[in-house]
Parts: sequence; C-alpha cells; structure tokens
Amino acid sequence: MYQENVVLCGASAYEQKYYFNKDFDSLPDHVKKELQIMCVLFTEEIGGIFTLEFDDHGNLQFKTEATEADGFYDGIGGGPQNYYSKSCV
Repeated sequence: MYQENVVLCGASAYEQKYYFNKDFDSLPDHVKKELQIMCVLFTEEIGGIFTLEFDDHGNLQFKTEATEADGFYDGIGGGPQNYYSKSCV
C-alpha cells in the first residue's frame, strides 16, 4: 500500500495540463472524463493547481495551491486550501 497521499488526478493553470494517475485506469471512461472536466474547469475559473488525492486512510482530499506571485488566483473561489470528504474505501 502507499505510504503517502496518492494523486488521483489534477490540473495546472500554469502549465495548462491535466494529469490522471494510471493506477486508476480501471475507472469507467465516463468517470475519467468527468474528473478531467472538473479539474480543468476548476483551474480555468480559479487558477493555480487543483488535485484530488487519497490520504493514507482512504479519504479523498480536494487540494488547491498557487504560487505567491500568482495575482490571478482566486483565493476566495478556491476556498480553504484543502477540502476533505469521507472515506471512499
């Protein structure tokens, strides 16, 4: 099992790229597409970097971050730096 957080997927407004962890490739295609849409739209609207990560307890975390020099990042729209949900396992 993993010792650190495991990134499910994420997007960066800085590099204009989307990442999907191939360890989760068994998810249905429509779920993978919805994750991509959600991540990309979030970074287009808010800016910064947005990731969905599982912690070592199986909780899914929604994380946002931005560089200090990013004047376009919407800290209010991005909300708190980390959002947590119940265990997905």
